[in-house]
Amino acid sequence: MEGALIIGKNAEEGERMDVINPYDQKVVGTVVSATAAQVDRAVASSDAAFKDFRLTKPEDRREMLLQLSAWIKKNQPHLSVVLAKESGKPLKQCESEIKGAAVRLDVAASEVFFVKGETMETKGVTATVFREPLGVVAAISPFNYPFFTLVAKIAPAVAAGNTVVAKPPSDDPLAAMEFAWGAQEILPAGVLNAVTGRGSVVGGAFVKNDQVKMIAFTGSYTAGKWIAENTGMKKLQLELGGKAPAIVLPDADLQRAAKEAVAGSLGLSGQRCNAISVVAAHDDIKAELTDHILREVKNYKVGNPLDKKVDIGPMINQGAVERVKGLVDDALSKGATALTDYKIDGNMFHPVVLDKVNEHMRIASEETFGPVVAILQFKDIDWLINHFNSLPYRLDSSIFSNDLKQILYITKRLDEGSIHINGAPFHSLGVFPYGEAPGAGMGREGLLKTMEEMTTLKTVVWRP
Repeated sequence: MEGALIIGKNAEEGERMDVINPYDQKVVGTVVSATAAQVDRAVASSDAAFKDFRLTKPEDRREMLLQLSAWIKKNQPHLSVVLAKESGKPLKQCESEIKGAAVRLDVAASEVFFVKGETMETKGVTATVFREPLGVVAAISPFNYPFFTLVAKIAPAVAAGNTVVAKPPSDDPLAAMEFAWGAQEILPAGVLNAVTGRGSVVGGAFVKNDQVKMIAFTGSYTAGKWIAENTGMKKLQLELGGKAPAIVLPDADLQRAAKEAVAGSLGLSGQRCNAISVVAAHDDIKAELTDHILREVKNYKVGNPLDKKVDIGPMINQGAVERVKGLVDDALSKGATALTDYKIDGNMFHPVVLDKVNEHMRIASEETFGPVVAILQFKDIDWLINHFNSLPYRLDSSIFSNDLKQILYITKRLDEGSIHINGAPFHSLGVFPYGEAPGAGMGREGLLKTMEEMTTLKTVVWRP
């Protein structure tokens, strides 16, 4: 289970990397840091498997997906603990992630019959347009949802008849690799290979390998931009950064808005692309909303992720802590006020509420990726819309209001990929489409949309 997985075999040769528990700094596992040559072997294996797998019947792929889901459900308690130890995520969130991955496979199984083309006719000539699989899909998942995101890429790829080489994140690859091993008993040899290692090496090998027909990547804007600039003619699906604002208007249910804004800001220690990272409060309700927010934050328990009562565990590593600390320190130096204790213990970044945030602070424009509730006061909605439209990452946003006219006014002008009304950003296990927003990536996520992205069209023209 510890090496690169190529044709179901453990590739143990090469440098090894320790997987560290972010909470107590103990080693919880070790994996191979794959070389470019090992990555190429994995890709060659999946490319060879594609020749037969592309011809499998949809009902056969459906059965495989259901079996993969059943395997996850059977092993969910164990996988949840592994994930909590390697990622630092609270156990209850890990349980939700593992269960969500199984649901994603179930939904993919139900959609295999809906990958379809069309027939058209003109001037007595009929054309049949088939939708066919691409070939080898390189699937790369991030540290914040290492298990779900990888399964979420594998599921539509397999449903559409592709083969996959998966690369889980270096920080927390163990649970995902256990799934890859379990899948070997279900999928034909070579349909799913997996490699662990440094992103620059594995990602670089994917980019250079012509047998890889698509790269499906979730991660940082910097890494995604590098892939886009260097990948050549491959298809890309890139889900990158986000700077989700929560706009709270005077008529909003303030208790509900505070509850959703805090959950959206602090869930997974704020380490999510769709995390609420600015709470924009109208002048008229800012003071009352702030009181509600402070009461909500007090309900969040920080501590050992294996404790089911804990809501906030450690951040993934010290580099992540230092980055968020830099954003908070910048805000404080420019006039912001911390309304809660600003406390850091190792990788434990206790939730902090910042008041008096303004547009000149880095935290008002950069992706936060940490447990910070940043409150920005506004009076003019057009000024606020222009500010958010100027930001580099515009994946999600929220509006809290019951005024339909105001909601429509904002949604027509706010340049965001998804806008959520009276709730924190929510992607519903990727059922409905999201992504491909300005600065947020390329290609739409969402199961059916992803299946379409992972196919190509072939037109057959019939002449009488």
